Amino acid sequence: MSRKVCTRTPPDHVVRRAFTLIEVLVVVAIIALLVAILVPALSRARESARAAAGSSNLRQALMGMYLEKTEKQMRKEEWSTNFGWAVKSLKQLKNETNVFHCPSDPNPYPIAAVQDRLFDNNGQPRGTTTGDAVFSRAIRDLTGPGSWTTDIQDQVDVLAAGNTDAYNDPEGDLLLQFRPSAPMQKWVSATIRKGAASWRHDVYSYDGKTIAIDIQGVVAAQIPLMWMSFGANASAGLKGVKGNPVLVAEAGKPGIFPEKLGNYPFDHLGWVLRFRHGGYSGKPFLRGADWTRGTLGLRPPKNGTTLGSWADQNYIPEQRTHAGFVDGHVELMPWWELISDPNGTISYGRPTPKWQHWYGTRSQQKSPAVYW
Repeated sequence: MSRKVCTRTPPDHVVRRAFTLIEVLVVVAIIALLVAILVPALSRARESARAAAGSSNLRQALMGMYLEKTEKQMRKEEWSTNFGWAVKSLKQLKNETNVFHCPSDPNPYPIAAVQDRLFDNNGQPRGTTTGDAVFSRAIRDLTGPGSWTTDIQDQVDVLAAGNTDAYNDPEGDLLLQFRPSAPMQKWVSATIRKGAASWRHDVYSYDGKTIAIDIQGVVAAQIPLMWMSFGANASAGLKGVKGNPVLVAEAGKPGIFPEKLGNYPFDHLGWVLRFRHGGYSGKPFLRGADWTRGTLGLRPPKNGTTLGSWADQNYIPEQRTHAGFVDGHVELMPWWELISDPNGTISYGRPTPKWQHWYGTRSQQKSPAVYW
C-alpha cells in the first residue's frame, strides 16, 4: 500500500519583509557605538606599543654609550656627553641607528654620524666632537628642498667651552650637506666643507674609519646617518656632576640647555623638549619650536616671546616624554616633573626647570663647572 506524500509548491512570488528604517538606524547606531569604544582603545594600545618601543630604544642607546664610556675611562681618555653620546653609542651598537628614534616621532631629524677631530691654528689637538654634540645643529632645506645640513661647531673643548653659539653663527664651522632619498636611510652621499672655521678638521665615521683628513675646499664622501628623536642635557655633561639628573630626553635639537653655558644662552625647555605620549596636554607653553629651519645664523625668538612662525607645525604637545638618566635607567616622564607651569607668568622668560632632574645635587649657588 503506497503512501502519498503531499508537497506544497511555493508560490511564484514570495514576499520578504524588508528592514524598516528604524531597524537600520539601530544597527548603524550599534556599529557606531562599537567603533567609538574600540577605536580609542586600539589607538591607546598602539601608542602604548610605540612608547614601549621608544623606551627600549633609548635604553639600548644608553647602554651602548656606557660601554664606550667604560672603554674610554679604561684608557684614561677624557669623556663628556656634550661632545656627543649617540655617535659614541653607535660604535658599540654596530650600526643599529634605529635606537636613536622614538616610533611616536613622525619627523626625526637626520644627523651625520661622524667624529670630528680638531686641531687649532698651532696644530695642537683640541679634542674630538661629533655630529650630535650639544652645540651641533641640524638644518633642513639649506641647499634646496629635501636637503639637510649637519653643522658641527668647533671651539667647544676644555679651554673654549661655549665660546660659540651655533644659532648665531651665520657661516657654520664644519658643514656636512646631504639629501636622503628615504626616511631612516643609513648611508648617504654628502659634501663636506668648512664654513668660517679656521681650525683643522679630520672627519671619521662613527666606527673610526677615515672619511676626510684636513678638510679643504669641498669634499664628496659617503657618510653614515642617525635619525634622532633625542637630545642631550648639557648640564649633565659638565665635570663633576653629582646625583642622577636627566642625561637624554626627547628633543627638537641635539643639545638641551637648562642654563647658560659659556656664550650659549639657556633654552626655553617648553620649546626644546618633545612630549609625544600620554594624550593632549593643552599647555601652550609646551609648543615646540622648529629648530631645523633652513637658515644659518638664525635662532627662535628670545625666551619669553611667542613662537609665531617658528612653531613646529608637525608637533602637538602631549603630556609625557622619554628621559634617560645618568644611571642608565629610562622613564616616561610627565612634563610637570621636569618643568614648572608658568601659569601666565614666566620666570626668566621660561618655565623653570625642576632642579634635581636637570642639575643633579649641585648647589643652586654654585657656578657651572667647565666641561670634563
